[in-house]
Amino acid sequence: MFRKITSTIFARTLLAGLNFFLVIITTRYLGPAGKGDVSLFMLNLTIVQLVNNFVGGPYLVYLVPRKNMMHLLLPSYAWALISSVTIPVILLLLNLQNITFLIPLIIISFLYSVISINTMIMMGKEEVGKYNITSLLQVFVLMICFMVFLVVFKMRDLSSYVNALSIASAIAFGMSFIFIIKYFEKISFRNISGTFYETIKKGFVVQAGNISQMFNYRLSFYILDKFHTGGRQEVGIYSVAVSVAEALWLISQSVSLVLYSKISNTNDIVYSRKLTIALIKIVFVITILCAGILLCFPASIFVFVFGEGFGEVRTILFPLSIGIIIFSAGIILSSYFVGIGKPQVSVIGSVIGLAVTIILGFVLIPRYGMTGAAVTASISYTAGVIYQFLKFVREAVELNFSDFLFSKNDVHLIVCEMKNIFVTKKIV
Repeated sequence: MFRKITSTIFARTLLAGLNFFLVIITTRYLGPAGKGDVSLFMLNLTIVQLVNNFVGGPYLVYLVPRKNMMHLLLPSYAWALISSVTIPVILLLLNLQNITFLIPLIIISFLYSVISINTMIMMGKEEVGKYNITSLLQVFVLMICFMVFLVVFKMRDLSSYVNALSIASAIAFGMSFIFIIKYFEKISFRNISGTFYETIKKGFVVQAGNISQMFNYRLSFYILDKFHTGGRQEVGIYSVAVSVAEALWLISQSVSLVLYSKISNTNDIVYSRKLTIALIKIVFVITILCAGILLCFPASIFVFVFGEGFGEVRTILFPLSIGIIIFSAGIILSSYFVGIGKPQVSVIGSVIGLAVTIILGFVLIPRYGMTGAAVTASISYTAGVIYQFLKFVREAVELNFSDFLFSKNDVHLIVCEMKNIFVTKKIV
């Protein structure tokens, strides 16, 4: 397991580096307003993905070892097509999407949706390496194509990013399809309706939480754009601060990805809890240390890296980092609850956080702008994690107070897992 965690952390670090470089390119060539355009387009794309994941989302990881592959793929692909067409049109009608980029959003949304489905199949098969390759390829191609459109074709607006995203998505789709084609089975429609019902029933619960959490992350973009005088420019600056702060989740997201896959394939609930709490403690401390280093950077560093107009990023990071640190533990807890088939716990936590975001967001953001958005985010993250942690403690009756403190047992557990990489003996 820890070999997969190590390789995933490496891949995620490289992925974060590429995404960070993309942010730098975007801010330097397109400026704060252009970065705001890109952020809002990607937010709309994310909304489509969240709807797609009602059927073709993370719950597929749980179902892959248990169901016929074609019973999962056929409904998921069909739903991907439906959601990729209808949601962009709805966003257009709500005046949240520019008609100029409607067709590109539909095309990219479909490609993203199918890539997501294919990568969930990989995770269900514990093909973590192939998942990482697909993710890295997509971002690498995006970065290269984006630079070509900016430098060679002198396209200095949103179209350069959208065109590059289209090419990268098409290539990643092809690669992901090649990776999973060996798992295709004979097409059978027997009991497919039952599988679809279970998929959408459980997937709905998981995605309700993901949608709530996404709006915890990004609702502030819309509020800033519509209700604060800074508008699109502040969206660009705040989105950079969010990207920098969320880089602190690199470790927790990498660990949670592998933890989810492992828990989904084991029936030892006590061991799953012990492993979860050990990983939470390790991730929490690492995130605090990284946040401390980040907060030591002066404003001039952010201006040097991202360009003029981004010096305020440092100011926003202080209130934002508190919630980021706390939510690193929430990411691990969410993987645990979804992995044991109880996604509703994470859903309720996300809904609690969203309620906080709605209440505080429309009060603080119109008045305090980006700082209000950062404070709102931190309080929202904290509220959701507190709920998940209380549920975890209530269920983990075999754990006592000392289990939540660092001890040599945490080190022992990690050593045992590392030994398990090389031997097949089960850890008890």
